[in-house]
Amino acid sequence: MIFMNNFNAPECHNAACSLIENSGIAKWLLSNGIGKVYCEFDEDYEVLKKAGLRLRHRGKYSCIGRISERPDGDISIKIENDGYFIPNRIREISARKFWEWYVEQDRFEILEDDSEDFWYYRDKAIETVRRYRENPRLFLEDYPRLK
Repeated sequence: MIFMNNFNAPECHNAACSLIENSGIAKWLLSNGIGKVYCEFDEDYEVLKKAGLRLRHRGKYSCIGRISERPDGDISIKIENDGYFIPNRIREISARKFWEWYVEQDRFEILEDDSEDFWYYRDKAIETVRRYRENPRLFLEDYPRLK
């Protein structure tokens, strides 16, 4: 999402993050089999694997990872004067398969998160997107690398 992790349109960033982290929306999407579930930490993957969840790596990598002095794994990115960045592998499963597995478990629970600031930022986010649509030059001024 263009508004994730940026400072140009913080209201859009906060609204998007809050929407994604809303457990009610997450449960609805999962129970209706919409989307995919991703796991990007090896430790979490091992726990879920031991619990019987079959996540698959399909060649996708995360924007988070670790720094190493030497290249390691399938992909490593050279950092000038500071070794290599090794991105975490993303494992995935369909929302439908995840939900089928989840309802059979008694050891995991989706945490409640009402994400109230989504509603606070929603109108501001809508207005910002509307301004960008009405005048795309404003968008390019905020995101000059996309010209």
